[in-house]
Amino acid sequence: MKVAMISLGCAKNLVDSEGLLGRLAEADDIEIVAEPDGADGVIVNTCGFLQSARQESEAIAAEMVRLRAAGRLSWVALAGCLVERYGPALRTAFPDVAFLGFRDYEDVEAVVRRAERGDLNPPPPPSRRGPRLDQGIHGTRFLLTQRSFAYLRISEGCDLRCSFCVIPAIRGTFRSRPLEDLVAEAEALAAAGVRELVIVSQDSSAYGRDTGGVRLPELVRALAAVAGIAWIRLQYLNPAFTDTRLLEAVAAIPEVVPYLDLPIQHASDAVLKRMRRTPGVAGIRRVIAEARRRIPELTLRTTVMVGFPGETEAEFRELLAFLEEIRFERLGCFRFSAEAGTPAATFPDAVPEEVKAERHDAVMARQQAITKQAQNARVGTIQPVMVDLPPPAGKTWGEGRTRGDSPEVDCKVLLTGGGYERGGPVSVRIFARHDYDLIGERADA
Repeated sequence: MKVAMISLGCAKNLVDSEGLLGRLAEADDIEIVAEPDGADGVIVNTCGFLQSARQESEAIAAEMVRLRAAGRLSWVALAGCLVERYGPALRTAFPDVAFLGFRDYEDVEAVVRRAERGDLNPPPPPSRRGPRLDQGIHGTRFLLTQRSFAYLRISEGCDLRCSFCVIPAIRGTFRSRPLEDLVAEAEALAAAGVRELVIVSQDSSAYGRDTGGVRLPELVRALAAVAGIAWIRLQYLNPAFTDTRLLEAVAAIPEVVPYLDLPIQHASDAVLKRMRRTPGVAGIRRVIAEARRRIPELTLRTTVMVGFPGETEAEFRELLAFLEEIRFERLGCFRFSAEAGTPAATFPDAVPEEVKAERHDAVMARQQAITKQAQNARVGTIQPVMVDLPPPAGKTWGEGRTRGDSPEVDCKVLLTGGGYERGGPVSVRIFARHDYDLIGERADA
């Protein structure tokens, strides 16, 4: 049986997809293939975080159902956050597909074999009734990333109650994975050729707070000792819990790249209060100043949201002024989406969609100049670069990343010349910028 995976949404969801495929790949008669075309069945691992993500998940699910109706697939299965959040409605909308809730992940092989026989939605056995088994799926992973890097999910769920967020309702309370399990997984990834670990979680800075034991600094020290791991990158750090010990660890451990992803969401105290986010603007400013003081060559990434209910023009201008002041080298911007079941969905003074779009464009226009200026400063320097894709035969460019660039969300280095192998890092002389990306060649070639 040939099985394909379409993984949607965030890096944390991708880790689930890799775990599901890893379990399937252990069977002698199951082959993992890259595309639905030519597969017997496909699993769509959905995202349910925002309305746009739900629409994308449902559109792709509908396309896979059409392929099944045309005889090009034998079965289709839906998994992930959308299934967990909207299972009954999805079963009505897609009666001819199988479903994988979190509690089914351990039994993915049995689910797809039943789907192959046309047995789509049998009731769960008595032993599986009760609370969700949503600790995530771990063990052997079938990597969907370039082997230069892999994501390492260090926890599941979230204890914060931001007024706009559905993650606690979908993924449950915050649960840290044991340090020894994470080290073992990192060792397995390194043995598979992975050179960079990208640490992901709903709130990575909270690691260990639920157990009263090790914290994130202890974890990164243990991961840095894993043979073969050259870079460790920290993402999804809440400014409220990014303390001096963590900043000292980033500065002191050579394997931890000088890069921090600090989603601030906004820079107006009034908006942050309605979002139920801490700290306030002064606290965010202190964390950033301390980080830049302690960590040489630091790259900062953040995420902001525009169009939150009640956001006035003056509050939006506060955000723009803060972004100009701080000058994050990397930034993502989202428009507020009213998600059913969240307090913010009921807040008054909704911002019109056209105003959200205008504010999103204004933030990104401001950020374009900041990012390009930061990239210009690297032209003429020699940078350590992780090679994600060596230049293919007959092609001009390969692709890599500096320490200041996380895979899939940040900028790239376009690699010229020869002598590259996947992984690294290698020393690259940066000689030009192309839009947001840099262009370079091996410094020792």
